[in-house]
Amino acid sequence: MSGAASSKKSAQRRRPGGSKGQPSRTNLYLVGALVAALLILVGVRFLSTPAAPTALDGKPAPASLVSQLVQAGKNPAGFSVAGGGSAPYTVATSTPTLDLGGKPALVFVGAEFCPYCAALRWSLIIALSRFGTFSGLTYMTSSATDVYPNTHTFSFLKSHYTSPYLTFLSDEIEGNVAGSNGQYPLLQPPTQLEAQLLSQYDTAPYVQATTSGGVPFVDVANRFIWGGSVYDPGLLAGLTWSQIAQQLSSPGSTQVSVAIMSNANLFTAGICKADGQQPGSVCQLPGITQLEATLPPPGQ
Repeated sequence: MSGAASSKKSAQRRRPGGSKGQPSRTNLYLVGALVAALLILVGVRFLSTPAAPTALDGKPAPASLVSQLVQAGKNPAGFSVAGGGSAPYTVATSTPTLDLGGKPALVFVGAEFCPYCAALRWSLIIALSRFGTFSGLTYMTSSATDVYPNTHTFSFLKSHYTSPYLTFLSDEIEGNVAGSNGQYPLLQPPTQLEAQLLSQYDTAPYVQATTSGGVPFVDVANRFIWGGSVYDPGLLAGLTWSQIAQQLSSPGSTQVSVAIMSNANLFTAGICKADGQQPGSVCQLPGITQLEATLPPPGQ
């Protein structure tokens, strides 16, 4: 079974509905009172509150920032970063390969409010940039009122991806600002294909039972499944888009770069195995071939 899923009961694994797993208001009030008392004791005169979503949310990510991610993905040193990634669950080889447009398909289902989706997107964008080209990526932060608030990331909502090797299908189900009823706005209801994949693979044994039934979810050609957290979003706490991208310029030099790059390499290895090892300039690199050899055997 994949180690990708987190055991935390938060919105990371929720499809449209309530804000499952969030602390009760009573507990929040009790915690708030304790914190207030502590701050008074140390002479602090005000309390900090979760920041609102940034003004940049939904705005186009600049080409310079996207280029930093592309260059990080192409950096030869980045392909050898390992040790901080979550291996996928592998599907039985008797299952038909998922192809769209005559190419193997990678399907991502996430939500803009979700901090675990936020963390995963950094790795997925880097991996996919090794096989094709993105346009239309936008700035995004995870929910300001969920765990790991305001995790800086991107959204696939308005993006386009082209590749001669694979088809990328993405779905951002919900937005990142909850309404007065506690619900996040519906952005892209799952398509019939996505609903079928979620029903079939977004459950045990393909993902951990404690996190089945929600997002993030990644299916690489019905061969490799990732569900849930691939690394701790807390590593990105307090970091801006530029600060995260800057750390990726030196792959493996920080915890952030190890987490993002090692998972990007696992996604890359899965894609290479699914698309017939194309392109060779990526799939034949020692770091990727070594990772391919460590991927779990096909499930039964």
